[in-house]
Amino acid sequence: MMPTVSTAMRFLLFLAAFTLEVRVRAETHAAKHEQAHESPIRADKSPAPSLTSISSVLEQPDQCWKAEGPCALRTSQQGRADLQIGQSEMVLDEKTTILRVDKSDLRFVSGRLWIKAKASLKVLTEFGEIEVGPGEAWLERDSEKVLVSSAGSEIKILPRGSRAEILIEPGLENWIGKVGLNGEARIGLPSPIPLKSHLQRWAKLFRGSKAEFESQAQAFHEVWQRAAQGVAVVHQELYERKVAGLQAEEARRNGEKRRAEARNRELRDMFRKRVFGEE
Repeated sequence: MMPTVSTAMRFLLFLAAFTLEVRVRAETHAAKHEQAHESPIRADKSPAPSLTSISSVLEQPDQCWKAEGPCALRTSQQGRADLQIGQSEMVLDEKTTILRVDKSDLRFVSGRLWIKAKASLKVLTEFGEIEVGPGEAWLERDSEKVLVSSAGSEIKILPRGSRAEILIEPGLENWIGKVGLNGEARIGLPSPIPLKSHLQRWAKLFRGSKAEFESQAQAFHEVWQRAAQGVAVVHQELYERKVAGLQAEEARRNGEKRRAEARNRELRDMFRKRVFGEE
């Protein structure tokens, strides 16, 4: 039995599917145009097996990704790159930069990544280490922070300067940011992935049919609903703890105020007795 899809979800799927259809049409038109103007020599060339969309990617040094040494990749505006890293896949959205220092040191510099991991995959930033377990994840960043979203993967974040790992479960996202005065990277609170913007970014990079996208999006929506409900409970507990803490603090201050007032009355009474002989 198929799960019931809400009206809001159907509308979001329509918007995302429209984005997907427009992109597919544009890419099909561009491919036909390029094929019509290609020379026979260029038409016989095939892309490297581990890196597609080569025309939209800048490699430094040139053709470095096929080698094993240091390599920087950056996609152009409106470009993308599809990478094979071990058993995992990584899609670079437009204006995204990654740096491979060696086989075990992959650094996320800017832009947006869609990771489809078959095994554990580590990504480093100056804010900390991100370990993506089997499943899908999205990473977005600017100069201030990295936003990490789990679309099916269990993700562990080790903030810089901290020994405590932060866990992100499927359907949720969190961020790490600049190192504070305490020597540790700042960290946010887990929250549900914003559904509309997630479906739009997913549709933009998705390779497949409209029906495949809608099927996968509906499956994700079930995961997202469970995560949102769980976070709502956690946030309610945090809110109740905060309120209880504030009430306890207010009660403590009121108690101190009453004790201070009683002490002042006692001192005034003692003063009057000593000075005026009042009983």
